[in-house]
Order: sequence, then structure tokens, then C-alpha cells
Amino acid sequence: MEQIKTITERMLDWVEAENDEGRYPRYTDINNQYKRMSGSNSMSQHLPNWKNENTQRKCTRYLKKVEAFPSKFTGNYMVKRREVHPRLEGLRKLRSRLNNWLYVTRKNGLHEHETFYTVQTHLKSVIEHISNCTSYPTYKITKVRLTQLNSMYNTYNITKANER
Repeated sequence: MEQIKTITERMLDWVEAENDEGRYPRYTDINNQYKRMSGSNSMSQHLPNWKNENTQRKCTRYLKKVEAFPSKFTGNYMVKRREVHPRLEGLRKLRSRLNNWLYVTRKNGLHEHETFYTVQTHLKSVIEHISNCTSYPTYKITKVRLTQLNSMYNTYNITKANER
């Protein structure tokens, strides 16, 4: 089944297609296209979000005003892509798995166990790696550390059967 795109994805697709054709739409062009696509009167409430480079979109795209490209396009918009660390998604999955493990352990009254404190320490380390990877897309994680993180991911797997 085909996934329905959000208005943000559709607008970024349109601006990107315009850029590919060598055109850089003005605010008015984007607003008129938004009206055609959505039926709403104004996109001004969406524009700050579309221009935000740090919004966590899977497509990693955002709008950027042309500042000094050929001067005839200054003030118009282009689509840019935010750099994303290749390990970020895996680290977020590991954080989620460790949080689930801690939740189930706490729920079952085992929060005084030594392993509980070990997992909390692992979680703090993973959160630190996520922070570094988010801030610095070129952040290096050693091969040994990647192996340890992968081992954690496999070790602390809570399945539906274990939660009962």
C-alpha cells in the first residue's frame, strides 16, 4: 500500500523539483503552490518548520533561502539536506530497547538488581553517543564500541512474551 505524503513532504518535493529545473521559487510561488495542494489560504504557519534544519524528518530535507548563489536568485528558496550520522537510527533503537528493558524490570520489582544499574549505565552512554552523533555527523565511534553496542542490542531484548 502506498504511503500518503504529508503536506511538508509534498511541498519539499515540489521545491526540489523546481530546483532541479534550475528554478528557485519565491515565497509567493511556494505560497500559491501550497494553496493549490492543500486548499488552505496561507502557508505562513508552516514556513518556520520547513526552514528548520534540525526538525527530525526522515527525509532530512529543509528549505533554505538563497543568499549569494547567482544574485538573481537571492531571497528565493532551495531544498537542502541535513547531514545525518549513519549510526544514529541504530543508537535510537538501542535507547528504546534499553528503556523498555528498564521499564519491564522496574515493573516486575527487580530494580534493585545489579544488572538494572548496569543497564542504566549503558543507557547513559548510548544517550551521550546520540547527543554526539546528532551534533556532529562525522563523530567517530570505534569498532570495539560498535561491537559492544550491538551486543547490548541483542542482550537486552524484551519480547511480548517476557512482559507477561
